This record gives sequence, structure tokens and C-alpha cells, in this order.
Amino acid sequence: MNKNALFTLLLCTMVCATKSSFGQSSWRQGEITLRNGTTLSGEVNDLEWNFNPKKIQFREPGKEPVEYDADQLSSFRTDRPALYQGVVVKYDAEAQSSLAKMSSSRMPTVFETDTVFLEIIVDSDLKLGRMRASNGRIYFFLGKGEKYEELVNRDYRSALNEIIHNTMFRQQLANASSDCPAIVKRLEDLPYRESALKNIVAEINECRGFKSRKIWNKEVAKAPVMIGLLFSPHVVKANFRLVQTEYSGDVNYGFGIFLEKFSKKRPTRLSTYYELNVRRFNQTDDFYLGAYKYSIQSIRVKGFAAMRFSAPTKWTKGRNFIDAGISLGAQLNSKGRFNGSSNELLSENPTLLGFTASLGRSFDLPKKLQLSAGVRFEQDIVGARGPGFVNSGTFGLMFSLSHQLR
Repeated sequence: MNKNALFTLLLCTMVCATKSSFGQSSWRQGEITLRNGTTLSGEVNDLEWNFNPKKIQFREPGKEPVEYDADQLSSFRTDRPALYQGVVVKYDAEAQSSLAKMSSSRMPTVFETDTVFLEIIVDSDLKLGRMRASNGRIYFFLGKGEKYEELVNRDYRSALNEIIHNTMFRQQLANASSDCPAIVKRLEDLPYRESALKNIVAEINECRGFKSRKIWNKEVAKAPVMIGLLFSPHVVKANFRLVQTEYSGDVNYGFGIFLEKFSKKRPTRLSTYYELNVRRFNQTDDFYLGAYKYSIQSIRVKGFAAMRFSAPTKWTKGRNFIDAGISLGAQLNSKGRFNGSSNELLSENPTLLGFTASLGRSFDLPKKLQLSAGVRFEQDIVGARGPGFVNSGTFGLMFSLSHQLR
């Protein structure tokens, strides 16, 4: 494969990976409860919403999807597991702002009332709900039945232009747990964070004799784990002591194995990616400076760890993905020519440390297989040093075939 053919493939892959639309549906086993108390089982179009939805799609077996809004449903749930309740909420609508624009009022003065599907974190006699509003803030609500009260946590500006924190949510929780003195004592330093609030509300319910109900009573869907094989042709931009080359020289090849572990909470959006790759490294500097000329050949073993963000594609079964992470590895049998001399060992420090980013698209195949293609950029920030070689940047293609374990 020559350089022109490689870059043509790079361009085609990038266009194909970015052309399709993001955000297509993901149907999951679920159920809805109408306002009259009727519960229907089927599938919910679970979009793993960044902001709480006001409408959702639901379909019963063998029927067309039907759209419901928060006024029509008492609740809906999916096997992710996730539970949302259709409720009216009133909350502090002030956006996060700089000190100069921050409100000087300790209590909220700008309110928003809305009917939304509130995500239920704790489902018991005393409920904990979560909402991300359009102003970017995350709100938590304490509820009983269908009535919810915002747990107040806000910053405001003092007369001396200092930021003061109003943590009234601690007092609200203390009022709800007044008959549980051991819990009240622990509220003084309680952070306004989902995990902390979830634990304390569950403890309040338990102290009052109420157990937390499961978000989903049936079999919970397991986030998939993908394992696969990878082929990666690439070109290299090498830094020498006196000269920095462009992406040139021979096309190099690598082979790897990888594992992708998806998030339990957002399996179609987030995953962690791990890869072990062995590739050839061959680079020549064709630019002469005085009497100097360099060439390097080595075998590189690298491990990659990255956070991957995905979105299902609209026109095909599959997904687009983008990721960023770190790479750690070593150069083996590193040799090269310096100023026309014989082969010399170039690995005073064989350690390779750098960062990586990639973009690509995956296609679903039968029997839980997935075919992926993408582009990857790597930059070593610590590299093997020797008679001229410092570090390198790598740009190339990724082709992989993977199998879903669950």
C-alpha cells in the first residue's frame, strides 16, 4: 500500500464516519404506567437522555410506536435499569454565572415550573429524583407520591463580593429524618452529589421502616463487552535531533487485540477501550543537513486505554464513535543508521508514553459481530532516545472485527 492510497482511505473513512446522523433510537425492554393506573409492557425508546425528556416512544409487541408525554404517563421504566416519573417540578432557574452576574439573594428568586419525566434514583416512601435542566445545572428533588420539593443548593454573592454557599438541602434532609438522630448528625458535611444523596435517602427510608424498591424487577440488561482483532496500517512523522520529518517513508503495519467495556448506566453512549498492539516502525529522513541522514527500524509494543463516546447511526445498524486516551509501550530491537554508519542501537530509553485519539464507525453483523473502521492519531511525549531519535507522531487507519460477549 503506497502513501497516496493510504491517505485516500483515511479521507474516505473520516467522511463516512462523520456523515451519518447521531442520536438514533435504542429500543429496550420496558413498561409504562398510564395516569389511570394501567401498566403496559413492551419496549421503550431509551435515548439515555442528557436532559430529562418530556416525551417518549413506547411500542407494544407487534404494534407501531406510540408517543407519550409527561402529562399522560405516571411513570415509565426500562431494563437499563432506569425509572422516570411524570411530575410537575418547581425549581431555582438561575443559571450558573460569574461572580459579577451572580445573584445576591440567599434564596431563589427566579423559578421555573415544568412537567417532566423526573429520573428516580431512590424509589421508596421518600423518593429521590434527578433532573438536568437546560441551564446546565443538575437538580435533586425529595418526593413523596407525586409531590416533589427541590433540594436547595445554590451559590450567591455577598455584599463584599464573596461567594457564599446556601446548602439548605441539608436542613431539608434533616427535617425528613428528624426521628433518626444518627443520620441528622452526618448531614453537616453531606455533599450535593448523587451518590451521597442516594445513600442518605435510602438510609432515611430504612430508619423509618421503608425499604427501597428495585428500579426494575425483571432481568436487568447487561452492558455488552466486545472483544476483537485489529489491523492498523499507519504512517509516521519522526523527530530526529536535527531534523523533523513529515508523514513519509514506508507504510507500516500493526496488529492488535482489544476489549471494549460499555457503561452499565449508558451502554449505547459510553465505554472504556483497551488494546494491545504490535507494529512495525520504519522511518527514513530524506532531508540532508550538512552530512547528516537518519533512518530507524524497530518493533513497537503498545497498550492503549481510552474513553470512548458513541452514538447509534441513523441509516445502518451500528454506531459512530470518538475516543481519547493514553498509550504506553516499548520499542524492541531498535536499530538505525546515523550519518551513513552501520546499524546502531537506538534505545537508551525504550519506554514510549503518549496520548491517542480516534474517530470511526462500526457496523453490526449477524451473530453479535461488529465490523469497525476508523482513523487514529498518536503522539509520543516520551520516546526512545539515541543518536538522533526523540519521538514520533503516528497517523493511520484501524480496521477491526469484534464479537459481543453479552
